[in-house]
Amino acid sequence: MLITTSKITEFPPAEFLHLAENLDRFMHRIDEAYDPAKLSKVQEVIAMKNLPKGSFELLRQAWITGEFKRGQAAAMTG
Repeated sequence: MLITTSKITEFPPAEFLHLAENLDRFMHRIDEAYDPAKLSKVQEVIAMKNLPKGSFELLRQAWITGEFKRGQAAAMTG
């Protein structure tokens, strides 16, 4: 949904607050995801070119969400 400045006034205050809180959480997650230490470690592992099958999806999931469910790693890597 595209929200323009003219549409903001149409939101009930509670919905607008909920939207703003979600946006704030999302922005914090992006900020945390671009931690230079994490990026450096991922680049180091990729550069070694010794990744098991399914590692890309596993690293991608960990990078995007910061976690994955128990058993999900085994399912991703086979």
